[in-house]
Amino acid sequence: MNKVMKMGYSIRIAIPEDEQRIRELFIEMLQTIYHTEEVEGYESGCLNRYWTN
Repeated sequence: MNKVMKMGYSIRIAIPEDEQRIRELFIEMLQTIYHTEEVEGYESGCLNRYWTN
């Protein structure tokens, strides 16, 4: 697994098991940017292209 350590956090390639948390973080980001709870996340299947084998 490719992993880079930086000051207190690590960066790594996403795996399918990360999908739910990625979706949650995306929603949180949109809510913060637009100052509303009424936002839509990724479309179904949108993240599939990022998963490594």
